[in-house]
Order: sequence, then structure tokens, then C-alpha cells
Amino acid sequence: MAPSPLAAAPPATRRRPLPRPQPLAFVLAVLLAAACLCGASAQKEHWAKPMCDDLVHHFPHMLEHCHACIDATKEAGDTTRCHQCMKGHAGHHPPEELMMACLDCVPKAEGKRLGWACPQYCTHHGIINNKEQADDCMGCLMADYPKDKWACHVCMEQVNKDMDARRDCFSCIQDAQNAYQCASCARVPDAKDREGCFTCMKGGTEGKVCAKRYGVGEWEGNASMRENASLQEFMKKIGMDISHLTKKKGGSTA
Repeated sequence: MAPSPLAAAPPATRRRPLPRPQPLAFVLAVLLAAACLCGASAQKEHWAKPMCDDLVHHFPHMLEHCHACIDATKEAGDTTRCHQCMKGHAGHHPPEELMMACLDCVPKAEGKRLGWACPQYCTHHGIINNKEQADDCMGCLMADYPKDKWACHVCMEQVNKDMDARRDCFSCIQDAQNAYQCASCARVPDAKDREGCFTCMKGGTEGKVCAKRYGVGEWEGNASMRENASLQEFMKKIGMDISHLTKKKGGSTA
């Protein structure tokens, strides 16, 4: 018997239904939501910026500069260094040009983890008086040597009037074996004698010894600290502690 044509026919292949196209309105809604989320994320304010508002009430036009400092510093390190530029020292707010210089210094210096020195050294009331001096200080901070940036502060603290001599001090500490000795020679008032003092140092003699040859004695800040230390030592021997009476902000003991 011949097979039935129906039986010989292969079974019909069932096709899966094609996915239904999404309505255009739904697609647009998804895209719009994504855009809103991205926008909200981009507009999210850095946590340090509101603190600028509290610090610039005396200088409201500095707010934008404070925010710019934070934007430039947030990837490099500690953004609170920007706030420190606005706070001043011992009740003295730095002039606006020094605030600006400090806010410009922080993002660069914080890349070397030295942002703290911008407000503490380079806008310090009493040793930095204008932007030119602040720029000199920042140059010392950003130089490869000395590694210990306290030497920059020693130059500025001990050489507070003659800016050429202060720059000579900055140059000296770049390659001096004892950078703290450079300030001794930098206090020699005559430029030619000062150069001779630095040459004396390069020969291996201590800076304070070289400076003495040119009539420059010990920096009064060092002498004062030594007198206080001697007085405290004597009072300890007789059973009295007067450290709270003699404590002062110190400088280098070089």
C-alpha cells in the first residue's frame, strides 16, 4: 500500500514570534531618565565647597576662587588646604592677593603632599607681605631640594627685609649639606660679603661660623630659645616648671 501523502509530509516547523517593537514613547522615557540621572551626578557638589561659604563672608567675591581651588585639588589630595588659605593666622587674614596666591599654590603643591605649606609658609603673616614674596616661597616649596621644606621657612623667618638676600638663601639651600645654615650667611647685609660667606660654607665651614667672619652674630630667635631652654633647665633643677611662661614659637636652632 502506498503511504499516505499526509503521513509522509514532514512536521511543520513552528517559528518563534518576533519581539514586539517597544513603543517610541517608552524608549524616549528611558533615555530621558538616564539623562536626568547623569545630569544629577554631574551636578553633585563636592563636600568641601559648602565650607567655602562659611569662610568667605568677609570676602564674598573669593567664593568662586575657593571653589576653583577645590575642583583643581580634589584629584590631587586634601581639599581642606584650600580652606586654610582663607583662615589666616593669629587673627590676621592675609591680603586678598595672598589669598589668591595661596589658592593657586595648593593644587600644585598638594600633588607633592605639600599643600599644607602654602597657607602656613607662603601667606604667613609677618614674613610674607606681597605676591612676589609668596611666589618666591612657592618656588622653594616646589623645588626638588631641600626635601625638608622647613628650611624654606627658616630663610623667610631669618631674612625678613632684604628680598635679594632671601632669594640667595633659597638658592643656597638647594645644594647645601646643612640647609639650615644658609640663613646665617643670608643675613650678611653686603651682597659681596654674603657671596663670600656662601663660598666659605661650600668649603665645609658652618654657616654661623662663616657669617661671624663678616660681623653677623647669631639670629636673635635662636639666642632667645637657648636662653629659655637654659632657664627651664635651671628651674627644673630647683623643682619648678616654668615652661608655660617661657614657651614661644620657635625657629630653627641652626
